[in-house]
Amino acid sequence: LTIAIMLKAVAAVTFFSQTITHLNAPSVTPACLISIAKRLLSYQYNSGEKQKHRQTSISDDAGARIVDFRSDVLSKPTPGMMKAMIESVSYGDDVFGENTTVMELESRVAKMLGQEAGLFVTSGTMGNLLPVMSHCRERGSEVILGDLCHIHLYEQGSLASFAGAHHRAVSTNPDGTLCLEQCRRLIRTNAEDPHYPITRALCLENTHGLAGGKVLPVAYFAEARELCNRYGMKLHVDGARLINAAVALGIDPIEYGRYVSSVTICFSKGLGAPVGSCIASDADTISYCRRIRKALGGAARQPGLLAAAASYSLDVAKDTLSADHANAQLIYSGVSQVNLPDWLVFEKPQTNVMQIKLTKDAPISIDQLQTIIEEPTDSCKIRLRAPAVSETIIRLLTHNDLTRQDCLLAVEKLKYALQNVVDLQK
Repeated sequence: LTIAIMLKAVAAVTFFSQTITHLNAPSVTPACLISIAKRLLSYQYNSGEKQKHRQTSISDDAGARIVDFRSDVLSKPTPGMMKAMIESVSYGDDVFGENTTVMELESRVAKMLGQEAGLFVTSGTMGNLLPVMSHCRERGSEVILGDLCHIHLYEQGSLASFAGAHHRAVSTNPDGTLCLEQCRRLIRTNAEDPHYPITRALCLENTHGLAGGKVLPVAYFAEARELCNRYGMKLHVDGARLINAAVALGIDPIEYGRYVSSVTICFSKGLGAPVGSCIASDADTISYCRRIRKALGGAARQPGLLAAAASYSLDVAKDTLSADHANAQLIYSGVSQVNLPDWLVFEKPQTNVMQIKLTKDAPISIDQLQTIIEEPTDSCKIRLRAPAVSETIIRLLTHNDLTRQDCLLAVEKLKYALQNVVDLQK
């Protein structure tokens, strides 16, 4: 078996060398190729286990153990995924429509979400921008979205700068939904009145990142689609973690997909692929998105390696994400043993996102709380990396590179830190 793996590694490096030479890509060095070979040789192709070498907890210069819960984008390709990238890949040109790995992935995602077609793109930001551009082909069109959604806060206002679309943000409910009646009151569809833009689309996010990974109900999707149909609007869903939502509810993703005009799923978060997202929509929307993708520099010549990784991530999605959700529950169960005051809340997670919240009357700041959680002490030599995402919230995300041992270290640190916070305020 070892000899077989070595031969595959040598063959892979040889192929990569020839490919890089053909593509004239000097940024990919021989050292990079050697690194790939070493990783291949060190892996056992067992996708059902978390390997010891995949533990993220390492020690800093002071000897403190580091566990990193900043985001699920930190997940890395598993041994099984690396194998799929080598063995299950087409090297055809995707711009010419000749990469079968990409085409199979796009078709698979479209079918999985009950849509006519799919489009593989480099990122979730592009995956949101392109379909909304399609829905808002007239510059000055209006989009209704939530004030805490990723499109509104974290995508550089790309709908305005590239699509020429106008945002109207409504308050996001604690469960990640928007009040559809409030959305209805904002809709403007009278093209005869020259004062107003025309509202073309409603955007939702599922799961909702800044609402603590909350799962939006399928029934809510049905209500949102009915509202859009009533006013001739499109419903776009930022589904970067939509597969998390489906796994949490124990349903097929098509149960959500049947209600959307367009949806984007991300492969490089909890699913663990290195790069990529996929849009699913009707054929006309995807055709438009494909054209604009080229204009924005998002068309890739031979992205089969990335598509193979994405396809593999879907093969194991249920097991991967279920484990992430279970680890989040493990951490919550451990930390809930601390008797927290009313001004300090650790929400029970629904998926892989956890939030520690301060109320407005909290006696400490979020920066102080983050420092206590992150910095190691003589009594607890654990550095827990978790960002403050607002003035009142610290967020932690489980992912495929975090083992059970990592999560137990997080429990130990959080219990120690939060108990200290409580004791200091007595």
